[in-house]
Amino acid sequence: MRLAVAPFGAGPGSLRLLWELPVDTVRLAPGWTAGPVGRNEPPLYEVIRLARAAGRRTVAEIADAGRMAELRRVGCDAVRWLRSSPPLEEAQARAWLEKALAP
Repeated sequence: MRLAVAPFGAGPGSLRLLWELPVDTVRLAPGWTAGPVGRNEPPLYEVIRLARAAGRRTVAEIADAGRMAELRRVGCDAVRWLRSSPPLEEAQARAWLEKALAP
């Protein structure tokens, strides 16, 4: 079983949770990636770095494709697209992710 903490960064005491909770994944609160590229970057990058140092995967919620390349560059493991879409079958989801995360 894998566990995630979400939304990370939306409440008090979040940083210590990286080391104390037995979770595999940290899903970043939407506020970290809201707004135009260039906003929130230093603290966002540091949170990703700290999560990775604690051995956790990171997932960021994004609303535009401009964020995807930036987050990949700084080590974010995955993104969650906030636009609505119909549910995807596993094969469709894998194909979409492979295409979206390709260098």
